Amino acid sequence: EEEEEEEERAAEFKGEYDVSFEFRFETAKLLLELDENTDEAIDVLEGLLEERDNVIDVWHLLALAHHGCCNFDRALELLAQAEELNERQGGNEAVSADLLDLRAAVEDSRAKWREGGGGGPR
Repeated sequence: EEEEEEEERAAEFKGEYDVSFEFRFETAKLLLELDENTDEAIDVLEGLLEERDNVIDVWHLLALAHHGCCNFDRALELLAQAEELNERQGGNEAVSADLLDLRAAVEDSRAKWREGGGGGPR
């Protein structure tokens, strides 16, 4: 019985420090808005994807973060995943439009980066 009580207390303690998926998602958004914590935001978002890979907003925000870091090819890969997921989930038109807008911005940035001598393929 004593062992059982200890397990219950341990579970309660763990629960107090369990941070919700939504809270971590909003934290990643804030980190990106601060514009100096992109790596931390990417780490948080990648952790969220490992936990739940069926949330389009996480794919979208992670693609946006990689776009901000000039990781254009990675951003496009993530967008492709988000687009595929959106189709599997019924093809929300507003989501499709947002993803297409970000795809156009990433492709435009990548083209400008290459024209400006920004380096190799990104």
